[in-house]
Amino acid sequence: MTYTVLFIITLIVVSGAIAYLGDLLGRRLGKRRLTLFGLRPRHTAVVVTTITGMLIAGVVFATLITVSASLREVLLRGERLINDIEIYQSKNTELSEKNKLLAEGNKSLQTRNKSLLSTRSKLALEVEKKADEVDQAIRARDEARKRVDELQSDIRKSQIELERLRQSGKATEENLSRMTASLEDKKAELKVVRLDLEAKEKDLSVKLQELVAKDIELNKMDLMLKEKERSIKDAETTIARHENTIETQKEQLMEAVQFRDTYFTGDVVLSFGQEIIRKVIDSSQSPEQIRTQLIGLFDEADAQVKRMHPELKQETRVIRLAVVDTEKKVVLFPRNDNDINTIIDKHVKAIVGIGHSLPDRGVIVRLVVVKNTLRDEIAPVEINLYPNRLTFSQGQKIASRIIDGKLSEGRILLEVMDFLGQNVRMAAQSAGVQPVASPNPDEVDEPISGAQLDEIMELVEMIRAGNKKVEVYARAEKDIYAAGPISLDNIEFIISEITTSASR
Repeated sequence: MTYTVLFIITLIVVSGAIAYLGDLLGRRLGKRRLTLFGLRPRHTAVVVTTITGMLIAGVVFATLITVSASLREVLLRGERLINDIEIYQSKNTELSEKNKLLAEGNKSLQTRNKSLLSTRSKLALEVEKKADEVDQAIRARDEARKRVDELQSDIRKSQIELERLRQSGKATEENLSRMTASLEDKKAELKVVRLDLEAKEKDLSVKLQELVAKDIELNKMDLMLKEKERSIKDAETTIARHENTIETQKEQLMEAVQFRDTYFTGDVVLSFGQEIIRKVIDSSQSPEQIRTQLIGLFDEADAQVKRMHPELKQETRVIRLAVVDTEKKVVLFPRNDNDINTIIDKHVKAIVGIGHSLPDRGVIVRLVVVKNTLRDEIAPVEINLYPNRLTFSQGQKIASRIIDGKLSEGRILLEVMDFLGQNVRMAAQSAGVQPVASPNPDEVDEPISGAQLDEIMELVEMIRAGNKKVEVYARAEKDIYAAGPISLDNIEFIISEITTSASR
């Protein structure tokens, strides 16, 4: 909340300053009775006031985009994140439908499994019944064999008795005839019993064959049941895998939503690519001196961030040295002091190596944020090194532009400001001047003060005085190095008349 109040107050002050400058410019134009676009001086003042209002709106919008990474992210990636969420929701719905279909298939398999279990139970009962019948047939056969044995024993007894009766003579002949008839009856009964035994054995054989057939059928049913159980297990595994996939998709969706909410609504204190501090270090110093300056630079950067954001915890560090893994695209913090010392020593050697071939041995050291950092997070910072070469010698031309002196004062002023913001700045960057790293490529490093505005207006008056096309040169007023910056404090302007054929 404190950061927001400070931001609003700063925005109001800047808007008031722009309004004041616009009013000051309008009054000067009115006092000098100057015109714009051929309008009357009073109307010219109205136009200048209107342009000032437009500048206020532009500064407000540019400041919002510069300071609020959330708003910038909404403009750049909001629609794509919404589309990704819709795609994840569509995939979630599709996986849910597949899960329902698999659940229905599982229910069908379970129903068939119950049917097979019921069939198996019936077959088992039939097998038990057939086994009982076989046991009964075996008992009947044993009883028939026992009866045959008893009859054979009776026959042997009758034969013995017959022999005894034959020996006894004719007196026993009638008894022998009777015994013979009884023997024939016993033989007939024995034949009947044997036929019954054969029938029982045939019935037993049929029962055994049926039992074997039932066992084979039961084995087939067991195999089918095991196959169905495997199918059910496979289906359950597939369902579990799809459920895990659905859960993973849900988690990814929730992470995406949480990331979107955090990224859009979170209070970003330091933005990716933002430069915190820079310093030129003399590489001709000893490694220990360079190391001490590097460590001190981190202390200065930490204090500067705390001054910029008083709402942060003042008793702990808010920045920390980090390493960017370009392959995995992740930011890693050193695990211990030994790793930090290794990284510091590596950069000390790099500073010595870069400055070895430079005349003045100066190396630019910048601390740049490598990840958007929220209020309660520690900002990961990496070290960038650049040679501090001489980019423009004193009196060297930086850039030029042809401006028509017949234009109105306001148009010429816009041309001059665009010349500074585009030609001069781009030429300086091409020559090697390192701009202040910022997420906003249009951020102005050095604001124009009131005295410098007077200098700009004098340049506009000099262009208008010739009332024809002139070429405006910007050249270095003193030596300018890569550490920069390019500002009105170290450049000067030269106006040169040109012929009509050379104008553009």
